[in-house]
Amino acid sequence: MKFTTDWLADYCRTGLPATTVAELLTKAGVKVEGIEERGGETVIELEITANRPDCLSLLGVAREVSVVTGKPMLEPGFKLETTRSFRSPDWMLDVREPELCPRYVGRIVKGLNVGPSPSALRQRLEAIGLRSVNNVVDITNFVLYECGQPLHAFDLNKLSGKSILVRKGKPGEKLKAIDGRDYDVAGALVIADAEKPVAIAGVMGGRETEVTAATTEILLESAIFDPVIVRRTSQKLGLASDSSYRFQRGVDPARVDWASRRAVFLLREHAGAHPETVHLDTKPEATVKRQVQFKVASIARVLGREVEAPQARKILEGLGFEIREDLDGVWRIAIPTWRADVSRDVDLVEEIARVYGYDRIPASPRVNIALAPPNPADLAAAAAKDALRAAGLDEVLTLSFTGKSAPEVPFLAGEPVGVLGKTGKREEQMRQGLVPSLLDAVRMHEAYGEKAAEVFEIAKVYAKDARGFHERSVLGASSSRGFAALKGAIENVLDRLGLRVQSTFRPAERAHLAPGRAAAVSISGKEIGSIGEITAALAAAHDLRSRPAVAELDWDALVAAAKLTRRFGDFPTLPAVQRDIAVVLDRAVAWSDVEAAVRASVTSGLLESVEFFDLYEGKGIPAGKKSIAFSVTLRASDRTLTSEEADVAVKAVVSALVHKFQAILRQ
Repeated sequence: MKFTTDWLADYCRTGLPATTVAELLTKAGVKVEGIEERGGETVIELEITANRPDCLSLLGVAREVSVVTGKPMLEPGFKLETTRSFRSPDWMLDVREPELCPRYVGRIVKGLNVGPSPSALRQRLEAIGLRSVNNVVDITNFVLYECGQPLHAFDLNKLSGKSILVRKGKPGEKLKAIDGRDYDVAGALVIADAEKPVAIAGVMGGRETEVTAATTEILLESAIFDPVIVRRTSQKLGLASDSSYRFQRGVDPARVDWASRRAVFLLREHAGAHPETVHLDTKPEATVKRQVQFKVASIARVLGREVEAPQARKILEGLGFEIREDLDGVWRIAIPTWRADVSRDVDLVEEIARVYGYDRIPASPRVNIALAPPNPADLAAAAAKDALRAAGLDEVLTLSFTGKSAPEVPFLAGEPVGVLGKTGKREEQMRQGLVPSLLDAVRMHEAYGEKAAEVFEIAKVYAKDARGFHERSVLGASSSRGFAALKGAIENVLDRLGLRVQSTFRPAERAHLAPGRAAAVSISGKEIGSIGEITAALAAAHDLRSRPAVAELDWDALVAAAKLTRRFGDFPTLPAVQRDIAVVLDRAVAWSDVEAAVRASVTSGLLESVEFFDLYEGKGIPAGKKSIAFSVTLRASDRTLTSEEADVAVKAVVSALVHKFQAILRQ
C-alpha cells in the first residue's frame, strides 16, 4: 500500500515528519516497508498483513495515524442525493450467484466529458506508481485508494440489452480484458450484458466496454465479490490487479454504496456528469454490526498490566469500535464493518495493547505453564511409531491427493471426494486408502537403488456417500521383506498398545492382495484391517520390481481399544514349566483359533504364554491336514508347580483341541 504524505494529510493532519509517522505506525503493528522521495513528494509504502484489508486505503491508514498521534481524522465531505427506487424501469440487474456476489451497486451516469484528469488528481496517482488514463478511470482509482472499495466503469452504450448479469462463465466463453489478452472465463464469475461477458468479476474489465474519449455515459459498478472465487479465478488465469488484491482480502460492506456515491460526486466535479443518476442496488438495507462482550478486567489478565478504562475506551473508539453498553466493567462493543478480523475479547485486548505500546508492557521472567494431560491418541501414536521403527520401518509423509487414473485401493467405503481448484492430474481427488501412497514411496526407493523399502504412515483417508463426507485415520505399512516380517512388526504394535491377546489374524481374500497371502486383522472379534502380499497386477500398476507386503489398519479403532496403562509386578522368583505340544488338524484351521482355544482351556490361572514354533505338511501327514507345534508356559505365583499340575493343564489343552477341531495328538 503506497500513499503520499500530502494525500494522507487530507484525512489526518499530523504536522509530523514522515519518519515519525512511520515509527508510530510500526510500533502499532502497521509495518512501514519504506519511505522515498518521488517527484517532490514523500511516498510511504506499508506492508499490510492479510487480516488488515482496512489498511489498504487512505482512510484506513488515516484512522491508524489518528489514534497513534491523537490528531483528528477527517472524513471526506460531500453530498449526493440518492433515488428512493432501487430498480430502474429500463435497466435490469440480475445477480444469479448471490452467494458469490452478496451486493452489487450500479449507477448510470450521463453527460460525461472524458478527458485528461486535473493535475492534482493525476499527480496523486502517478506519485504512487499508477498511470493516469483519463478523468473517469482515474477517479475510480482515486476512490479505490481512498476507501479501499474497487470500482469499475463500463461504457453504457457498449452494453447490450440494457441488462447487467452476475453469473458464471459458460463453457467456451472468452473475454478480451483491458490488458489486451484473451481469457477463457468458463466457470469464473463474470459480469455480462444480455449477450456476452464484459468483465471478470473482481479482477479486470473487458476491452470492448472500457471507457474511451468517446464515452458520454457509464455504468459505475461497486460490489462485493466472494474472496475465494476471486482468488481462484486470479490464480487460474494468471491475472492480478489492485481490485483482485483487495477483494481477495475482503472489502468493507458499508463502503460499497459510499464509494459509488463518492465517485459520482467527483465525476460531477471533474467530468461534467449530470446531477441525475439511475441507482441499481441488490441489497440497499444497512449492514448490521457484530457485537462482542468485553470485560475490562481481561486487559490486565492478558497483558499483565493495568490500562485504565478511560484510556482503553479512547483507543477502541479511535479505531472505530462503538461501546454501546457499560455494565460494571463489562462492555458490549459493536465491531466496525471494516474489521472482520476482530471476533473475540482477546482481539480487543490486542487492539488496546498495540496502540498503548508493547514497549510499555513490562516483561516478566515468570512464565505460566499449564501442563496438558496426556492425549491417548498421541500416546498411542508414539508407542506404535516406536514399535515400527524398532522393526526397521521408516515413517513417511505422503500427499492426501491422488489422480483419477491412479490405481485405487479403497480402505474407506464410498465414493471418492473430488478436489476443487486442482492444479494437476495428481490432485483430482482425495485418497480412500494409504496403500497407493505407500507403494509410490516404495517405487521411489527402488528408483534410487534402495532394495529394502520399509515404510509406514498414520494419516487420514476420505470418502463420501449419501450421508455426507467421511474421514478416518489409518495406519498403513509396507515391507519388502515379506508377509512374515510385516506381520511381526504389526504384532509388535499391537503388543505396545496392549492389544496382542485380543488380536487375531485370519486368512482372507482382498482384491489387491495375492490369494493365500492375505489375512484379516481383528481386535476382540471386530475386523479392523488387513495384511498381505500385493498382487502382481498392483505391483505392475505402480511400476514396482518387487511385490511388498502391505498392511492397513483402522487407527481410530486401535486408539479407542488401546490399553496404554501398563501393570507391573514382581520379577517371577518361582520356576516355570514349559511343555511342547504337537497336533494334527485340518489345514483350514487358523493358528489364531488354536491359540484362543488353548487360552480358554486353562482355567486355573497358570497359563503364562502360548508360542507357535512349527508347521509341517508332508510325509506322514494325511492330505488336507497339517501339523502344528507350540509350547505352553505354566507358572504359579505362590508355589512351584508339580509335574502332576502341569499334566492336568496339558490334558485340558489337548482335550479342548480334540473337542473343537478333532485334532490328533502327535506322539
